[in-house]
Amino acid sequence: EDKQTGTINELTAKNYTFTTKAGTFKNRFVLRYSNNTLGTGDFETEDDAVWVVIQDKTVTVNSNTDNIDKVYIYDVAGKQLYKKDDVGNLELILQNQPFAQQVLLVKVVLENGYQTTKKVIFK
Repeated sequence: EDKQTGTINELTAKNYTFTTKAGTFKNRFVLRYSNNTLGTGDFETEDDAVWVVIQDKTVTVNSNTDNIDKVYIYDVAGKQLYKKDDVGNLELILQNQPFAQQVLLVKVVLENGYQTTKKVIFK
């Protein structure tokens, strides 16, 4: 805040320039801080709202927030083993999958654009 001109300027938005007479003016400027705190986001992230369960050769993918858009399954070498587009539901169940016993990477894309990859063991 420039007390002489009575203006408040957002210093993070643009540079502030001013003119003044020669001399010392100890009380002309005041730094103001907003009452807003810095956001840290929601610790209960969408990553926690998407989960994958493997049981009896069935892969179950669930989302607690938004509908699932796409699901990709890869082996640890990066080879794509499965792809499903336009799921449009909070749950996808894949039964009797022919995957060998291995670690799988299940990439889930929600309709809101959020993506996460879960590591699971297929037995």
